[in-house]
Amino acid sequence: MIALAVSSIQTGITRADDPVRRTPAAPPAAAATEGTATPAAAPAGPRAPGSPLPGTRSGAKAPARAGTAAAAPEGAPPATAAPQAAPGGVAAQATAPSAAVPAQPPVAPEGPVAAPDLGRDLANLDGGGLRESLSDTPNFVGDGCAPTANASRAAIGRVGIVGQKMFLEGRSGLTGGGIAGAQTLFGKDAAVYQFPSNLQTITALQAAGVTGVPAGSIGPLANIPGGIKIPVTNQAGGPNSIIPPTDYPKVANEAFQTLYPNASNPVTSYVPDASGFLGAGETARQLYDSYAFYDYVVDVNSLMPGANVGFLKLAENVSPLPRDRVYMNYSYFNNALLGDMRQDVNRFTPGLEKTFYDGWTSIEVRTPFASTYANSQFVDPNDPCGLTDGQAVEFGNMSVIFKSIIALGQNWAWSGGMQVALPTAGDTIVRSAPGGQTLVRVNNDSVRLMPFSGLIWAPNDRWYSQTLLQLDTATNGNPAYLGFPGSTTIPPGGLAQVGKLQYPTFLYLSFSGGYWLYKNDRGRLTGFSPIAELHVNQALQGSDVIDGPNYRLGNNYGVISLVNGVVGANWEWGKRSTLTAAYVTPLGGGVDRWFDGEARLFYNWRFGPQSNLTRAQF
Repeated sequence: MIALAVSSIQTGITRADDPVRRTPAAPPAAAATEGTATPAAAPAGPRAPGSPLPGTRSGAKAPARAGTAAAAPEGAPPATAAPQAAPGGVAAQATAPSAAVPAQPPVAPEGPVAAPDLGRDLANLDGGGLRESLSDTPNFVGDGCAPTANASRAAIGRVGIVGQKMFLEGRSGLTGGGIAGAQTLFGKDAAVYQFPSNLQTITALQAAGVTGVPAGSIGPLANIPGGIKIPVTNQAGGPNSIIPPTDYPKVANEAFQTLYPNASNPVTSYVPDASGFLGAGETARQLYDSYAFYDYVVDVNSLMPGANVGFLKLAENVSPLPRDRVYMNYSYFNNALLGDMRQDVNRFTPGLEKTFYDGWTSIEVRTPFASTYANSQFVDPNDPCGLTDGQAVEFGNMSVIFKSIIALGQNWAWSGGMQVALPTAGDTIVRSAPGGQTLVRVNNDSVRLMPFSGLIWAPNDRWYSQTLLQLDTATNGNPAYLGFPGSTTIPPGGLAQVGKLQYPTFLYLSFSGGYWLYKNDRGRLTGFSPIAELHVNQALQGSDVIDGPNYRLGNNYGVISLVNGVVGANWEWGKRSTLTAAYVTPLGGGVDRWFDGEARLFYNWRFGPQSNLTRAQF
């Protein structure tokens, strides 16, 4: 291919070291008239000095060849070349062998000859026979938006309100392990404590033989004055055997506010299965201890794995056409929506695309990473957002893109393919405190298939446009786990799976167009073009939510519809390098506004044989 380029450069130019251009031999003389001999045919060779150039008229001298003579008349001595009558009665003179023609200097072209620019001429080569009329269609810029959010809620702490040495109304003796006629527990007072994590249920206390307040508890955090009355629902005691007084939730909430003063959207929630009453260890007097447990449910903002970096759809620095290139994308998101919080995000996406089959198909790899919220967080009681590390560098979900041309016209092309998003980002983990109990864990297991089809149209060498349609669907969900305070069915600090979080199916539709205001294929800056784009991101189903007692994973945003506009420009250098700058603005509000604004900067360097199609840049 390089040899082809060099040859094409030199067409029509005589090089200094070329051999001398030969002059064709003169045509043979006309047939001799009667009484004359026909000259012998001379071998081809250099033109003799003084002989006529090709195309001389009849009657001119025919050239004699070096080392030959005219044929002698009959009877003449063979060693002598007798003069012969030439046409028109003029005697033909015998000629001596002529000397070799000296080398002639080459014909110089007019003006200086510039050195070949292999880079430019290689860029002009037709790679794979693709139509050159689409050469100047730049890539999509894209809106940087593949919607993902997952604001979650979980219990970050549990307190117990303990009423000690209480007696039962109507106690007249035990019957079958129960208390005959018992309806209400009475006590002087009660207090709020935070028990050790392994003793935060009535079942755990009963199994451990604990009465009163366990050792290692924190408190009292608050006190409730005398006159405590607690209705009993199960005379046998144990789990779910009491109904706490109406003032208990308020007192428990005040205790939580002492422990977690700035928790995000807190709710104090009673846990009936963990609450009840037990014997106080004084069977003779039939005294009992009551335990009412409450959870503090707050926003923990457990994101879908990879959402803190963002999921990459196709329409970001891409053309529907296969190309050979390496590139780097940069996006700055102002006030990006992450779950139910907003945070500035800086994202970088290096990538590589390589063509096959004469440029008709390609494979591309994208590897995003970002300065964003960390995958692993703990709940900070002094942070109203609840999370602690907002400036970590995290790796996102890698994409592999398979692309192929389906049909090709003189000034249009239609392509299709498949983008596969792989679960390469880290799992999402939220802990109650540094080194504390894991509250939420969402494993990154989901593989997403994203088929697409694209159309590019360039009616002339100035205007261009293209359209992309893509479907984004998950093949499987991400397993979600919760840690439950005081659970006796899982080990302390362990997790229980509560379901799978499924990424909603989306449809992406993108339109882009532009015009080359400046084009100069021989200058350093070979082109400048403004661009405008419109991107529609439409959910085909609602956001996935896992609800349970005192927890929620996911945030139901409903059916999301996002529309973003893009304005920008392309600068091209030497047909191989393109710099793109653009600004993205949302055209909606609320949860349909995934960020307040985005600045984008892309650099592409194309390698290998280039066609005009490969210069297409959005």
